[in-house]
Amino acid sequence: MPKTKRLTPEELENLFDQYREWTAENPIMLVKESYGKLLNVPHHRPMTLKGLFAYAIEHHGVDVHHYFNNSRDAYNDYTGLCRNIKVQIHAELTNLALVGAVKENLAAKILGLKEDINVTGTGINAPEVIFINTHRGNEQLNQ
Repeated sequence: MPKTKRLTPEELENLFDQYREWTAENPIMLVKESYGKLLNVPHHRPMTLKGLFAYAIEHHGVDVHHYFNNSRDAYNDYTGLCRNIKVQIHAELTNLALVGAVKENLAAKILGLKEDINVTGTGINAPEVIFINTHRGNEQLNQ
C-alpha cells in the first residue's frame, strides 16, 4: 500500500467541484432542424460517476476510480466524501429525469435502479401470474 495518496480528500473534493463547473460550462450540443436549417442547440451535460472518472483522467491525468471502490481498504478516509459525491450525482440525474431533461429509463439504468418483475407459469395453457415489486424507501408494495 502506498504511503501517500495521489490526491488528498480536499483535492478530490476540488476536482469534483471543477467537474461540476465543467459540466455547466460545456453543454452537449445537439443538432436540430428548424424551418429547413440545422441549428446547434445546447443541452445541459448531466454529471455521472463515469463522467467524473473520464474528466479526472482527461483534464488532470489522474485515475480516481480506486478512491470510490476503496481498493484494498486503502482509501477509508475518502469514503464519506465519495458517498457525498455519489449522492450529489444521483440527485442531479434524478431531478433531470423528473423534469424530462434526460430520459427516465436511461437515468434509472445509470443509477442502478430497477423494478423487480417475477413471471411464473408452467405448461402451454397455464395462466401467467405476474408480480411486480416496486421499492420505495424501506417499504415494498406488491401489485
